Amino acid sequence: MDIHIVTKNLYEFLLENNHSHYAEIMWECGCVEFIDKQLNDDYTGYDYTFRGGFVDGLSKKFNILYIESKSYIIYEVEEKKIVTWVCYTEEQYKRKSYMLQLLKKLSDKYTKHDIPIDTYNEGLMQLCNKIDRDNISLRIK
Repeated sequence: MDIHIVTKNLYEFLLENNHSHYAEIMWECGCVEFIDKQLNDDYTGYDYTFRGGFVDGLSKKFNILYIESKSYIIYEVEEKKIVTWVCYTEEQYKRKSYMLQLLKKLSDKYTKHDIPIDTYNEGLMQLCNKIDRDNISLRIK
């Protein structure tokens, strides 16, 4: 089965998709400065929302590389490096090499950029160690 990998500006992606799901993903990946987390009305869990101005403003400087409904990398392109903000795979799709494919695609797309992956996630550390690319490096948080 051929995997379809898509790259979009995060702003365009969020206009087409459920904000709360992706706000929760970003929160789980440590992007708390862009997200508000509040106990929901029936006290059974939390609601996640993007902070004012993020979707219509700040999100335009980020891109998302993804396999629909399975795995996502949200990143920012700087002059000589790619800043990865989110590397996330939906629970039911973990250990199916989707993130590995996304990281390779990102590396192929930005061959002249350094791509440091800052993480404390053991699974992501193992994936980064499997990738034999000069421009991807692992930095443990």
